[in-house]
Amino acid sequence: MSNTVEKNKRKKMPDFKTRFNRLRGEMSQDAFAKKLGISRPTVGSYINGDRLPDATIIKIIAEKCDVSSDWLLGLTDDSRGDISVMEIEKELKLTAGAIYSIKDCDYDLITVLNFILKSEHFSKLLSGVLDVKRAKIRHEYYSKLPIDELEEIYGKTKEWNYTPSPHFTWNKSDARLRVLKTLEERYEFLRWSTSKVLDNILEDEIDNMESHSSTILAVLEHEAKTAGSPQEEHILGYPSRSIADEDLIPDFNDLDFE
Repeated sequence: MSNTVEKNKRKKMPDFKTRFNRLRGEMSQDAFAKKLGISRPTVGSYINGDRLPDATIIKIIAEKCDVSSDWLLGLTDDSRGDISVMEIEKELKLTAGAIYSIKDCDYDLITVLNFILKSEHFSKLLSGVLDVKRAKIRHEYYSKLPIDELEEIYGKTKEWNYTPSPHFTWNKSDARLRVLKTLEERYEFLRWSTSKVLDNILEDEIDNMESHSSTILAVLEHEAKTAGSPQEEHILGYPSRSIADEDLIPDFNDLDFE
């Protein structure tokens, strides 16, 4: 294989070297080669990114290290090879880590997540978080720029040419501080507005629960009466399954907050 073809092949699978080294961990090349049943020089070439394995070797590495071949090749972030996770990852563009975080949530957290996802404010919340992130990055980036470079970007804006009075001498240092202050204020405003979107989601949740208020109060009153019982385990506001007469009391799990 020519050097050009080999380089192009490596460009197509940039994650293999990183993930192969992650599998190796603190093991020596000799120990790792012995584990895989591959020669030490070959393992060394994979570690250094000088070579890429063929399909047979990929399969051997995946089986020996208990990971998926797709993960080794950078086609998925799911190292476990869970087919259902890989399908969700492909369909929704979520990372495997995010999917497993959701799968590990208990019933109550999933209930909250479902409500947030169904909320009409959900897309605004995501957009707000993205705007906050961008504003933070922009402020940090511009704060490190030399004055002349910052002037090239903001030289014609009102922030740069701000004049509080006719007798005020406005220099570049003052202009720079004014621009950075404006960016910081923009960042703080976006944080505030995003928090208000979250408040709106919570308000909707509260409004939605009002129709179930009598049932919820019954659960809370039952909790108050049984407080301190060695059998009682309070979990996010409703009695545990250990209570003998639990079936007589409405459970939050039975409520459908649509």
